[in-house]
Amino acid sequence: MDHDDRSVMTVAQNNQFVQSIIQQYDNGNIVGHMTITKQGWRQIATTMNTVAPGIRVCSLKMRYRRLTVQCQWVHNLLNTHVGFTWNEETNAIDASENAWDTVRNDRQFRSIRGRSFPLYARLRVHF
Repeated sequence: MDHDDRSVMTVAQNNQFVQSIIQQYDNGNIVGHMTITKQGWRQIATTMNTVAPGIRVCSLKMRYRRLTVQCQWVHNLLNTHVGFTWNEETNAIDASENAWDTVRNDRQFRSIRGRSFPLYARLRVHF
């Protein structure tokens, strides 16, 4: 399997990845604004290679970057704009058409409309 492909991780692998990130947070291997230490990346890579053999740290870092950006977009939308709420059942943002119209010109918010973010609920405490 080519682990440099953006679509490499299965749901189970994504869940393990998020659990590994949370573990590094708990271990103190995340400093500043979500910067993972070298030791933290080594531990994440070791864990991830048990569920996705051959996955490289650079691929994990790219996935981490995408996850943090998506979580920040969701967080910003929910906390800085009126009319947007988090739906725990669908793992998505709920809003009226009027609320979405207020952010229609913002590319980052347009890209998350109608999408599910099942990992956000687990990550939002840490971001």
